[in-house]
Amino acid sequence: AAAVSQQLHTLNTNSRYLHSGLTQYTRALISTMPPELQVLYMVCSGSEANDLALRVAAAARPGATHVVVMPPGYLKAVYEEMRREGAVCVADEVQCGFGRVGCAFWGFQTQQVVPDIVTMGKPMGNGYPVAGVVMRRELAAAFDNGMEYFNTCGGSTAQAAACLAVLHTTWAEGLQEQAEQVGHHLLRRLQQEVVPAYPCVGDARGLGLMLGLDCVVDKGSKAHAPCVARWIKERCKLAQLGLLTQTIVTNTTAAEEARAAALQASLSLPADTR
Repeated sequence: AAAVSQQLHTLNTNSRYLHSGLTQYTRALISTMPPELQVLYMVCSGSEANDLALRVAAAARPGATHVVVMPPGYLKAVYEEMRREGAVCVADEVQCGFGRVGCAFWGFQTQQVVPDIVTMGKPMGNGYPVAGVVMRRELAAAFDNGMEYFNTCGGSTAQAAACLAVLHTTWAEGLQEQAEQVGHHLLRRLQQEVVPAYPCVGDARGLGLMLGLDCVVDKGSKAHAPCVARWIKERCKLAQLGLLTQTIVTNTTAAEEARAAALQASLSLPADTR
């Protein structure tokens, strides 16, 4: 907040041109990427980042994630097949980037692959409206086809100040390491205490603090039960758990996780789902 406030007191006439905050943040962010990824475009939302990635890639296949932990080597095989067909590989890191998976700074690094394009969103600025697209130089060169890309708000001085402060805080406070430690503890308790206790909970899985629970009709069929998921979400709102549907005020720590676990008893499921 202090970094953004200080920057907003400095006049910014146009975001088309380079400024020190943007170049500092670009260097800092690119330092977390594999050497093949060297070009950053700043935008304002995760959706916008994906839109820009698809403008560069020119083709896409729709899909959705469900906190599925891919087996080792899976994404590498997919990338090889895609590149054999001339496709561009895009990694959407809006949710799992910036250390959230704990064991790596970027989700794609858990699969030992290097994508052609990486998209990222609001975690860049801790909720401040900002997003970005990082790509290989050869793709950026092909995108530079005479029509200059310009984003009125993307890459503003305030954005750069917010992003740089978040990146430095992530490193200084060891938030990636915290995500790995707290996530490991939380997942273990979910798997040992929650999954066996409720027939409507089919599985608990994930990496770091990128975790998910499967709400199912029964453990045998594991058919999805969205009505149960909605009930839990509404019950969490009423109980003010601050774990699934409300933002925790501070970064998730062992103390916050323990508090959430202590409130678990108040989250009693209906009798016909137990």
